[in-house]
Amino acid sequence: MGWIAGILGILAAGAAAVFSVSSWEHRQLTVTTYRIRDKRFDANDGPVRFAVLADLHNHVFGKDNQVLLDKIAAADPAAVLIAGDMITAHHITEKKRGSTAKEGGGPQEKAGSKKGSGGKDPTDDFTKQYMEHALSLLEKLAARYPVCYGVGNHEQRLFLYPENYGNAGRVLRARLAAMGLSLMENSDTVIMAGNVPVRVTGCVIDRRYYRRLKKTSMAEGYLDGLLPEKDPSVYTILLAHDPEYFRSYVNWGADLTLAGHLHGGLVRLFGRGVASADLSLFPKYSGGMYTEGGKRMIVSRGLGSHTIPLRLFNKPELVIVELAGDSLCRKIKIKVEKMPVYR
Repeated sequence: MGWIAGILGILAAGAAAVFSVSSWEHRQLTVTTYRIRDKRFDANDGPVRFAVLADLHNHVFGKDNQVLLDKIAAADPAAVLIAGDMITAHHITEKKRGSTAKEGGGPQEKAGSKKGSGGKDPTDDFTKQYMEHALSLLEKLAARYPVCYGVGNHEQRLFLYPENYGNAGRVLRARLAAMGLSLMENSDTVIMAGNVPVRVTGCVIDRRYYRRLKKTSMAEGYLDGLLPEKDPSVYTILLAHDPEYFRSYVNWGADLTLAGHLHGGLVRLFGRGVASADLSLFPKYSGGMYTEGGKRMIVSRGLGSHTIPLRLFNKPELVIVELAGDSLCRKIKIKVEKMPVYR
């Protein structure tokens, strides 16, 4: 039986090494810059930058997220765009999801949960453990930049299942409102990219599209009935957390889609993610820039993790998007087909 013990020892040592490396990688924040050209930005004298955050899951980089804040400041962005999951939806109670949970296009709220023992609202502990670092970061960002907060599946869960998350959804809304922010729930806003208006639209798809093991196909025209009407003359950025439905985003008319959700595929081999959120292997859109029909999607590898804290060859990523006019890009020889610039 000695050989069995030896094999088990080797496996245990290997697992310890993997999680040690993963723990180190979680702290190694990288910046990826994507440069995109479009003639609608010819009115600008230079590229305009946007900082893109996705899948923070209440993670921190340095005290009070100062490392992340410094990297954002170094990019001098015109705005901060969030592709969802800044917080983590972790059950407050052991109750199962209610069978009456609604499944509409955006987060719907139901009656709040009861207080725990001693009259203490269990939401207080939830906020501290799963939201507070993210909210503190958002407060600092909102004081410096325009912020567009797109909804991820974790924010969405807070409103769909209050029997599991208590009053966390209400707390999130209230805290954001105090900062002058709100969730972009199938709504849009116009921000200025230099001298050029850019329309940013936040997309919240039905919860069924996040089911694991078997993806639900998105019906043709679904987004047309969900999102505000698009003006083709204005450059449109869509904040859509799940990259799986890129073709639907293109058909709706998004010039640039910003997504996340897959955390880079957890483990990356030869530039591809190994696992997806629905537990399938080697997902098509795990991280990077993709093109279809002349439209583009950038999928962030994410900033944090949850449940399974695993990252291998897949460091956390702050995405910077530079938008520039055709004439300027030709002058400085920018080509969107090239690999992104890492620093």
